[in-house]
Amino acid sequence: MIMQNVLKEIPSKSGKVLGAALLLLAVAGCGTLSANESASQGVAKGAVGDEKTDRLSLGSVPTAPTKGLAKGLTLPLNNYLYSAQERYAWQVATQDQWRSCMKGFSFEGFNPPAPLVESTVAQVETGMGRRYGVSDLSSVQKNGYHLDADTPESPRWEPTPGAEEAVFTGDGPEISEGKYEGRPVPEGGCRGEAARMFPMPQSTEAEEAEAQAFSLSQSDPRTVKAMTAWSSCMKSKGFTVASPLKAPDLVRDSLAATEPAAEEIRLATADVNCKKQSNLIPTWHGVEKAMQGIEITKRQSELSQVKKEKESAVAKFVQAYKKGAK
Repeated sequence: MIMQNVLKEIPSKSGKVLGAALLLLAVAGCGTLSANESASQGVAKGAVGDEKTDRLSLGSVPTAPTKGLAKGLTLPLNNYLYSAQERYAWQVATQDQWRSCMKGFSFEGFNPPAPLVESTVAQVETGMGRRYGVSDLSSVQKNGYHLDADTPESPRWEPTPGAEEAVFTGDGPEISEGKYEGRPVPEGGCRGEAARMFPMPQSTEAEEAEAQAFSLSQSDPRTVKAMTAWSSCMKSKGFTVASPLKAPDLVRDSLAATEPAAEEIRLATADVNCKKQSNLIPTWHGVEKAMQGIEITKRQSELSQVKKEKESAVAKFVQAYKKGAK
C-alpha cells in the first residue's frame, strides 16, 4: 500500500511505534493477534463485547479526512480497495461468527477484545490525511510528525491455551479425529469457519495501479512546479528539502523520541504552511486522481472483476454486521 511507504513507521507520543496508516491486518495464522485482527470493537456506547451491545453505525465512519488540507479528499481507486468502514464491518462480522461457533462448543466466556472504533477513524485521518505528507496544522503544532498521543493502540490477544485454542484454531491434542468432546470441529477451527464465511478476496491489480499512479503523479510537471514552490517556501523558513515526503528525515532523532522536539514541531508547521501557500496538496491530488483514472481505463477488464469480487464479499459481511447489531 502507498501509505506504508510514505509514512514508514512514525511513533506516537506514547513512545510506541504505530503502523503508518494503521492499516488492519487480515485474520490469519495462529499465535497472538491484535484486537483489530480479533475483530470488533468500537462502538457508540462501548465495546461490542456481546451480541446485544450497540455498535458503531457504518455510516458514521468517515470515508475521507475530516480536517486539515486533505479534508474531503478521495481517489477513484478507493472503489477497488477495502475501505476502513468495510474492514470494520468485516472484523465485527468475523468476531460475531467466532463467538457463535465457540459457543457451540460450550465456550460461553469466549470474548476476544474488540478493535477500537477510534483506530478505524484514525486509519482514514492518517491514511489520506498524510498521503502527501502531514496536512493538519493543528496536529503538527502539537505533535510534529508524531501521531497524536490519543491515537489508540489495539490490545494484543490470543485464545486461552488448551481446549479453547484447539477449537479456535482447529489444532491441538484436545481434538481427536477432527472432534472435540464428540462434536466435529470445523476445518481450521472456528477461525477457519469464519474465514470461509467472510472471505476478503485480495488482488494486487488495484494496488499496482495505485502505486503506478502515485509514482507518475510525483514526476508530473504540475506536481513538480507546486513542489518546487513548496521547497522554496521551506527554504525561506530555514529548511532545505526537495519533497515533503523527505521532510521528516531532517528530524530523525526527534522522530525516534517519545515527544517531538521543538525543531520537529517548527519543521512540521512550516511544512503544512508551505503546502497551503504553494497549493501543493490540491495540485498533487488532482494529478494523482487523473493518473488513477488512466490506470483504471488501462486495466478496466481486470479491475472490473476485482470490484465485482470485492462487492460480493462486502455484501456478505455487511449483512452479517447489520444482523448482529439488532
